[in-house]
Amino acid sequence: YLLKKIESKEEVHLTFDFMACFQEFIDKNKSIKAERTIKSYVTTKNYIQDYTDYFDTPLNFEDIDFDFFEKFRIYSFDIKNAKNNYFSKLVGTLKTFMNWSYEKEYHSNLAFKKFKVKEDETEVICLTMDELMHLYKFEFDSDRLSHVRDAYCFGCFTGLRFSDIKLLRASSVFEDHLLLNIVKTKTICHKVPLNQYSKSILEKYRDTIYEP
Repeated sequence: YLLKKIESKEEVHLTFDFMACFQEFIDKNKSIKAERTIKSYVTTKNYIQDYTDYFDTPLNFEDIDFDFFEKFRIYSFDIKNAKNNYFSKLVGTLKTFMNWSYEKEYHSNLAFKKFKVKEDETEVICLTMDELMHLYKFEFDSDRLSHVRDAYCFGCFTGLRFSDIKLLRASSVFEDHLLLNIVKTKTICHKVPLNQYSKSILEKYRDTIYEP
């Protein structure tokens, strides 16, 4: 935190350092947010630090207003060549931090709530059931490709993210379901049903070095 003294020796104002508070925000969330979310917080903090370095002007909480937003947008699009969706994520994280720090009474500036950003629609690509089954049954010449295929298909058949599959252990596997902690949502003992295809993949690797 930064203590600033004004010209009058009798009066002292306490101002919270913006970047130091951002680091506190990251640290306090490490135990309750997924690793991917924390990485996005760190990326945003570093991006804002680059912004302040570029203009050689430190940020205070009171600076986060519409003028800052326009300058930050110009910097992102014209200097950094950022895309709409990336800029939207940066602003979203910034607003999350500003709201958190407001609740902590580090500032009283609510101008950030008016920040509006436009996101481009992204194409969602998925396999049809026929395509998935074709991949599931395909005979690869490479064991490595077969392992990658099985991990991918297992994710399709269970709905699990790769981050969750990677942490799967034999103790998580039961006859007709899995019990595991979900990384992204921090869900404890989440029950995931097993169908015939996910069961067959688990059975394929039973008693091998690739068994969960």
